[in-house]
Amino acid sequence: MRLFKPAIIILLLGLVSTTYAQDKSNDATWEETIGFLRKYSDKLEDVKKIDDKYIMYIYNTSVTETVIDLNYLLEIEGYKKSQIGDGHYLTLVLTGNYCYTRSNLSGKWEKNGLNLRNNYFIIPIADKEWQVRFLKAFQHLAYLAIKRRENQRKTSGDKF
Repeated sequence: MRLFKPAIIILLLGLVSTTYAQDKSNDATWEETIGFLRKYSDKLEDVKKIDDKYIMYIYNTSVTETVIDLNYLLEIEGYKKSQIGDGHYLTLVLTGNYCYTRSNLSGKWEKNGLNLRNNYFIIPIADKEWQVRFLKAFQHLAYLAIKRRENQRKTSGDKF
């Protein structure tokens, strides 16, 4: 019984100290992470470019283009080919509907891209190794986006 209390305390301290592991494990900045995504965006199928305002342009078909604001990333999920279809995929989860589609025929921007379901957007990736690398990069970017939005709320003076 004497060893029970110290063991519980040690276990709790160990759990608390590993909670913020992501803060220490990846010290890449927002710009460095975006730089990685830009450099290797040719490995992301259908991604046309990522611009200076952190907007990702995607071709859904030859006549439509989708725009995603990466500042509103919430989380990222990866899927194997057996779960959706052929190939590997990343699902970008946004805080809201920050995705717009434009038809090259009409030239008008509309909410909800062809691959968007609510606040999800699916990006195909042909190579499993690149899926893992992009999954890590987008997860880190989502973490940084959440921190950025928290800082914006704090500096705005709003209580909620």
